Amino acid sequence: VRVKDGRESRIINLGVFNPVWVSKGDRLASEEVKAVTAHLHRTFLSTDLEDLKLGYEAVEWLVNIGEVISLTRVSPVWMSQPDDTDWLYRRGQTTDRCTLVLQGRLGVVSGHDSFHSDCGAFSLLGRDALRIGDYEPDFGAFLGTQKVRVLSFTKAQFQAAKELDNDETALQKAKALQATNTTAATSRRVAKSATLTTSLAGTSEHVRQELEEDAARQRANSEERKFGVTTAKDVYMQSL
Repeated sequence: VRVKDGRESRIINLGVFNPVWVSKGDRLASEEVKAVTAHLHRTFLSTDLEDLKLGYEAVEWLVNIGEVISLTRVSPVWMSQPDDTDWLYRRGQTTDRCTLVLQGRLGVVSGHDSFHSDCGAFSLLGRDALRIGDYEPDFGAFLGTQKVRVLSFTKAQFQAAKELDNDETALQKAKALQATNTTAATSRRVAKSATLTTSLAGTSEHVRQELEEDAARQRANSEERKFGVTTAKDVYMQSL
């Protein structure tokens, strides 16, 4: 059955992920948001698996609230056994994070024979981590290139998106607030927590928490500060 609701006319502009287009800070550019949203919805989150299914607008909200991380590999790329700091996933170690590769490559080790493969741009790892319950990957994944840029979102963020997907009014309110937070961060204005709480009236505690964390992250990123080398262990492995 072909549903004509406009999704089939959306064009994914892969050119936005050319390395020279790397965005400043840790937010996706508008064109990147459109491309990632269309790809995730069409390929991974528009399935027959009800617990992993999201509508297009809920996927867009999830993409915007996800964390964009630019990672730098510590060990030389020619080393067959990367340094411990370069691993994003370890086989059998519980995680609640799902990862979309934006730029660069991840090396993946899977199976009893430790088969090696590469995952480049638009590859998704750890989708089952978004489901209710603990998730232990049956693979390991490490930084395969010197620089890797990923979009990461957690089980809690996905479940908040699922909740919004079932409540159109709450979804539109959350998207409007999300846009407000982004504008405030861009203009370096700090929104007061009281204003945020009032704007979120009527939404669940789960959704409020995710939106408040997103707003806090944007306020922090709007401040002038120096960035050092960001490794997988510094940022990404916090959930493992």
